[in-house]
Amino acid sequence: MLRVLSLALLMTMTQLIGGCAFLYTFDDQLEQRIDTWVAQQEYIKSLDTLEYIRPTHVKYNQLLKKKQHILALSRTFVDDMLRRAQQHTKNHQWHEADKLYQHGLDKMPDNKLLESAYLDFSNQREHYLNTLHYQLFINKAQWLKKSAGIQRELARATPNDSAATRALKQYDEEVQTIHQELIQCGMASIKRNELDLAEQCLLIAEQLYPSGKSHAALDQVQQLLGKRQASTTSNQTEELLEISKQAMGENNLKQAQKLFKQIPAKDLSLAPVIQFKKMLNERIANNISQGIEMGRKLYSQGEVENALAVWNDLRELDPANEQLASHIERATRVLNKLKMLKKNEPVVAPPSASKGKS
Repeated sequence: MLRVLSLALLMTMTQLIGGCAFLYTFDDQLEQRIDTWVAQQEYIKSLDTLEYIRPTHVKYNQLLKKKQHILALSRTFVDDMLRRAQQHTKNHQWHEADKLYQHGLDKMPDNKLLESAYLDFSNQREHYLNTLHYQLFINKAQWLKKSAGIQRELARATPNDSAATRALKQYDEEVQTIHQELIQCGMASIKRNELDLAEQCLLIAEQLYPSGKSHAALDQVQQLLGKRQASTTSNQTEELLEISKQAMGENNLKQAQKLFKQIPAKDLSLAPVIQFKKMLNERIANNISQGIEMGRKLYSQGEVENALAVWNDLRELDPANEQLASHIERATRVLNKLKMLKKNEPVVAPPSASKGKS
């Protein structure tokens, strides 16, 4: 009877303060169970269970160390998911990137970094797909424009042919539909400041079916384009941009960054400068991501000094990078310990030469 009551009490406590996670803490094989979860990348389940470990637990110290190790593994897991997914996104491998994000969020639900990155990815993918759809509308509009004379001539030449009449009516309806889609493309592109695409959509819309709406929107875009073209870069900025591009093309990102920083502040809002800055930042981010991974491999192979050299070199590109700072701090700490150990090693004197004499 007492055993039944104890079990009932335990089940009630389990429901109140954490369900299975709490119950697992009574498992004699808890360490092995956690190791299995970690191997399956079930970091959240492991950490949730370890949250209920108290100092009174017989293996508290061992489990506390394990918890720190799992936290580090979970951070590495998230970093790896982000790096790989962003590389897929850069290459327009949308399906592969989506699968990685879904896998990451399945293993690490409610992770803010993954959630934020996935939202950005979804917006990028939606924009890319919209651009493809707009291009289809542009292509369709060009075909409709070329076919206008033929459709009307068929209907005129055979006024009693119901098929020709229906075809012309269907053609006119399709023109109206595509015209509306092109205006939507133009207005959406204006909001995103993609003025070249906006002009392309609205120009073909006006040619396909002249209307007050498309004409007014086209005037607005062409005025904005005129202002952008009027804001030409200075000779100094053009020269700095050109040699910065050359340096980036040679993968000399430090030089490219250094030259870009010399561009006058008044020119930083110009379209060519903004576009190059975006390209340069993407190259730097990719370079840092690859360099961090290279340093990790060196570090895991015991080449701590080489790993530190790689990370210090990268820090010049992005001094505020917290991930780099963390790696550098850890490697520096390890090297300092090694130097102290070497310094404190006892010095064994060589045998005296006089001992060998009789």
